[in-house]
Amino acid sequence: MSSMVSICLVAAALFAAADTPSSDVVDPGTLESSEVLPPLVTEAEGFDAVPRLRRGSASPVVAGFLSSSDAAVRLRGVEGIDDLESAFTIETLLKALYDESPRVRITAARRLGEASPIALIVRVWESEIQRPEAFWESFWRHIPEWGADMGPPLTAYLERDDITGDQGAIAAHALGLLRYVPAGPVLARRAWVQHPELAYRSSVALLRLGESGPGEEQHKLVRHPLPEVRMQAVHTLATQGDQTAIDTLHAVVLGQSERNMEVRKQAILALRNMEYRSVLPALIDLIGRVPALNLELRHALIEVAGLDNGPNANIWREWYEALVLYESGNVEEANRRLEALQTYRSVRLR
Repeated sequence: MSSMVSICLVAAALFAAADTPSSDVVDPGTLESSEVLPPLVTEAEGFDAVPRLRRGSASPVVAGFLSSSDAAVRLRGVEGIDDLESAFTIETLLKALYDESPRVRITAARRLGEASPIALIVRVWESEIQRPEAFWESFWRHIPEWGADMGPPLTAYLERDDITGDQGAIAAHALGLLRYVPAGPVLARRAWVQHPELAYRSSVALLRLGESGPGEEQHKLVRHPLPEVRMQAVHTLATQGDQTAIDTLHAVVLGQSERNMEVRKQAILALRNMEYRSVLPALIDLIGRVPALNLELRHALIEVAGLDNGPNANIWREWYEALVLYESGNVEEANRRLEALQTYRSVRLR
């Protein structure tokens, strides 16, 4: 912190000592006068009215631009920043990420994308600066724009043993937003640590990798100690829809690995949203086996099958057997069985 203060004091002293501005930069003092920059009628007019700084202009000049109350002047300051390796310039751009002007924020994000990923990681993750919520909202929004170049150093950072749980949680969240698939193994390991925030963020990041991620490790998360993680795992399995995902959700509903009823209900909803034909056997097998969830299971079957065979599990199974006969070409036998069923709604297959 003391080094940052020293830098700012030196910059201020240099700026005060300058008698006349250089011919290739613009004096920010004159830009704030109404003679050079009239009151903004529209944002576009205001930005266009301000001359651009030469990239690499002296730090005091850039600092003067960035401290202006005028968004158009601050924008030129962000554009004029050079030396994207230094802590001072990185920190300056990070602060501009939550500037009140959207155009300043977007430009700051673009400039940060030009910086060294390692320099950015060191500044965000390892500094002890307490940043406002507005910063994090903007930071997370722009992380995907900085691309896969952030992936390798972030993965290496998450693998370190000397980081705190909170630092690791931020890195894991960033990797999830990047959907950086090679980070899958380290995310899978961090998902089971004792630190709850790091475990949660790593688990969610692992799930965000989708079908490109390590499927076996994703499926294991339905048995995670944190119910929030198990809920996220159920939602992810719903988007996969393969037989392994169906079998895993089937086990969750049965309670083989889950006692939390809300998670089990979410597993039923996940099954309901899968492809009709592949999920019918699992839902029909469940009806009647979990009395506390029979209502949810019946609603799911009505939604998937398109008809209501009532609460009786045997009738649903008979109906399903008739459906299999029909699909195999034995239409006459299928309709005979359907006619024999006392269903809530008579249906013939044609």
